[in-house]
Amino acid sequence: MPQNYQITLDTVVLRQKDLQKAVAFYQLLGLKCKLYRTGQWAEFLLGTTCLALCPTDELQSGHSGLVFATKEFEALLEILQNAGHSLSERVTTSRGIIVTVTDPGGNKIDLLYPQAPPAPCYKEESCCRNRK
Repeated sequence: MPQNYQITLDTVVLRQKDLQKAVAFYQLLGLKCKLYRTGQWAEFLLGTTCLALCPTDELQSGHSGLVFATKEFEALLEILQNAGHSLSERVTTSRGIIVTVTDPGGNKIDLLYPQAPPAPCYKEESCCRNRK
C-alpha cells in the first residue's frame, strides 16, 4: 500500500523557441525573473513553485495546463492586448472567468479572474481513502 507522502509541485518547465521573447512575456504578466542565462534557461518564482523556460527549436502548439489567477484581470488583459497578444473569448467557469493567451513559444496559458472560493478539483474515490 502506498504511503501518504507530502508531495509539492516544485518546477513547471515550458519549452520556448525564443527564450528572450518568452522572458519578456512572463515579465509582462508581472512575474519576477529569478535567473536568466541568455539562450539557455530562465526561472521565475511563483510562491514555492518555479516556472522554468527551456529553449527548443520547435514552436509548441498545445495547452500548457497553466492557470494564473489574478484580481488585476482587466488591467492585465489590457496590457497584453496593447503589447499585441491575442486573447481568447472569455469563458465563465465554476472557478471564475478564464481567458487564454499564447506565449511566444506557442504554449497556451489561462488567466483566471477568481470569483468564488476554489472548489475541490477532485472527487474522492476509494483508492484515495486511508485504509487500515
